[in-house]
Amino acid sequence: MNLAGIDLNLLVVFNAVMDERNATRAGRKIGMSQPAVSNALNRLRYLMKDDLFVRGPDGMRPTARALELEIPVRRALSELEEALDPVSFDPRNAERTFTIATDDYMAMTLLPYLSSYLVNEAPGVNIHTTPVQGRLFEKLDAQEADYGLAPMGDDVPERFGRMEVGTDHFVCLMRTDHPLAQYDEIPLEEYAPRAICLSRPAGTHAALSTNSSKPWA
Repeated sequence: MNLAGIDLNLLVVFNAVMDERNATRAGRKIGMSQPAVSNALNRLRYLMKDDLFVRGPDGMRPTARALELEIPVRRALSELEEALDPVSFDPRNAERTFTIATDDYMAMTLLPYLSSYLVNEAPGVNIHTTPVQGRLFEKLDAQEADYGLAPMGDDVPERFGRMEVGTDHFVCLMRTDHPLAQYDEIPLEEYAPRAICLSRPAGTHAALSTNSSKPWA
């Protein structure tokens, strides 16, 4: 049978009459008048080439063909309602994998806490990571990643939602006997002349020396 020629509302009427075995009560259940229910049943009888329901002393009795249709129609309507309802996420029963675009530092710092949380709150959820590679927004747009976990400025496009999960700051690492190790807070005039090795998320580095008289001292 070609579904293009079927009004799916007829199946809603069929399901209501099957439940109530009475056209008036069925109409009340789905917000239709009794004549409208009867009209819908007549249209469905024509399509199915079967009476579907016959009147009896205890209400409308389904025919053998109606009983055959009962479970498939009920299941189809239920699946259609579920498909059209807003998606609800139940973490305790969810079974899926989320892909997070992030860098090594973020992965090492935050993912252990996330993993610990998921074990208790969403045991069926798995996390897959993919490197940002300077393409976070592109990866989100291309659905290569579900989320991004990375340092953010104020230039996040409006099409993306964002939430702060923490703050961080830069630190300076040095050997224990380095001249700057004596300071709790390094004065800028002491820090600026030193040679500095900068580490970037992509894994590259560069040595910058602003004063050749103090290359690495």
